[in-house]
Amino acid sequence: MEPEQVVEELLALPIMSVEEARDHAPAKSGFYVWWCEEGAVPTDVPAPPHPVAAFRLLHAHVSPPPREAPKPLVETHTLRTVRTVAHFSPHPDDELIGAPATLMALRDADWRVVNVACSLGRPAQHARREAEVRDAATRTGFETRILRPPVAMSGGGDAAAARRRLLEAVERELDDLRAQIVVSPSPHDRHHAHELVGAAVRDTLAGLGNDSPRWWMWGIWGELPLPTLATAFDASRIEQILAALAAYRGELRRNDYRRFVKARAEMNASLGPELLFGFGSEAPKEVRFVELLTEAARVDGRWLLGRARWLDPSAPLADPSDTAVGTWLDRPTEAGRFGAPGSQGRVEAGPGELGAPLDEEERSRLWDLTLHEDSVFNQRHALFLIAEAMLAVTYATALGAGENLVAGVISAMGLLLTAAWLYVSARHGDKVQRVQERAKAALPDYRDVAESTSSPASRWLRIPSRAVTGTVVPHGPLMSPNRESRWTTWSAV
Repeated sequence: MEPEQVVEELLALPIMSVEEARDHAPAKSGFYVWWCEEGAVPTDVPAPPHPVAAFRLLHAHVSPPPREAPKPLVETHTLRTVRTVAHFSPHPDDELIGAPATLMALRDADWRVVNVACSLGRPAQHARREAEVRDAATRTGFETRILRPPVAMSGGGDAAAARRRLLEAVERELDDLRAQIVVSPSPHDRHHAHELVGAAVRDTLAGLGNDSPRWWMWGIWGELPLPTLATAFDASRIEQILAALAAYRGELRRNDYRRFVKARAEMNASLGPELLFGFGSEAPKEVRFVELLTEAARVDGRWLLGRARWLDPSAPLADPSDTAVGTWLDRPTEAGRFGAPGSQGRVEAGPGELGAPLDEEERSRLWDLTLHEDSVFNQRHALFLIAEAMLAVTYATALGAGENLVAGVISAMGLLLTAAWLYVSARHGDKVQRVQERAKAALPDYRDVAESTSSPASRWLRIPSRAVTGTVVPHGPLMSPNRESRWTTWSAV
């Protein structure tokens, strides 16, 4: 039997447990146990590309190796596990734009490459983009998974909900795949969806501690400031990439990313060696195309930068360097700080000014200040209402007793209280408004709640409360006993 036929029959058989394999071992129906042990596999039979979680059976035409004496199974045979790389794509096509040459090199080195498509674009695009990603999978040989339902990451969507879904999905997929390498966009790739996926991968891997797989990051919209891994490839590989990318016909009509992929690879062939190994390093003349990634490893609660090297697909992992990069990975994202491209519309502000970027601690302080100012403002409203109510009761009592002079004094006090309230309310109201505007710019959840009153049904809720509490002030001028008391309306707005 030809080796190709043997492998074909091997892959058609189910995975068996150790007990099932032991029971089946005695040449039953012409089969025997094929042990996946280094050196024991026939040299003319390539290893199967998927996981060997237990023993597999091979057809009897391949004779078992002779043994002098049987030995315990666990002592003589080890299992060969298939190495897995998990790639998280914010959109279909990112697996062929972010780091396609690297994924294909690992695939050719018998790595199992699993591409997880986190979204399918906008709802109207779902059917087309799913068809395109499946077409691309047939061209690349990558195993493809699509999150169900796809995560909604379009601009203006609920970023907090998308983040929660991504964290759950990344944790679930990694638990299932047991990948040794995770590839994703950098959490600073400028595109909001790319940054969401990169941040979800970062936080999930951080939670796994020293057991986390190695993390390789690519950049499309944002330049990688710390590349550590270079994949060299030739013209035949770039043609494979561009042919697979052609499956995304709809996206290429909008923007032909094939130009970017090829031009970036040529540029990296020139700049990559100096970015990795130091300025002045020589760029190999025979290398036409290069792909750059940043590697990070989670070690003892810290993110360590990978060592600068050329990718060896057969042995792609190496001990990390001693350089900690947690401050870069954990800093606020560019999209979160400055907005997506085209949405800024203002000059970057200085520290303390509206629109200045805030880190996590500053956002927490801003939220506390917003709550404090709102609380103080509302408490002053309540105190003013109590004061007015007390003056009204005293004024009515004085009138009932015929004490017009006392009633006049109380009326004057009411007018002074209203004037003081107008002044204090105007100053404090301006401060509260500025704090709220800053909070809406920096805190998306607060902005959503604040802007929810813009609907026609709730438009009346936007009337400042001081316009209500400071409008009607009971007072009465000095009156003679025969003059009738009255209420005069004063507006506080």
